[in-house]
Amino acid sequence: MEQQIPDEEKSWWKWDSTDSPYADYGYDEFFGKVSELLDKRAEELSDDELYGNEWAARIDSMEEAMKRLDGLGLFGAGKERECVVINVEQVPPDGDGSEYDRALRLNPSSALLSEYLELCE
Repeated sequence: MEQQIPDEEKSWWKWDSTDSPYADYGYDEFFGKVSELLDKRAEELSDDELYGNEWAARIDSMEEAMKRLDGLGLFGAGKERECVVINVEQVPPDGDGSEYDRALRLNPSSALLSEYLELCE
């Protein structure tokens, strides 16, 4: 028997990126080389450097990439764009609210964004 998600939990699961069919979609094909380069770079850094300034720089770079792709229309335009929420997340969440702030910076105001922010804060 297939497991059913209770109605009261569906909205939460809707935003669970780790269970998304798109999580890691095309990772090896599109990001394999990038991963190798970042791993090589990490070998030269101490843990403090890696999980301090380097991590912040990587997150900021991903946000900038998403912003540029959005500017090119990859996620739609106008009303179509309001049907998509983009963000840069880390697992586990950083806990300082930066993911919330990134979502605000990366998305136009919409009912869908409000739902995401409410359920993911």
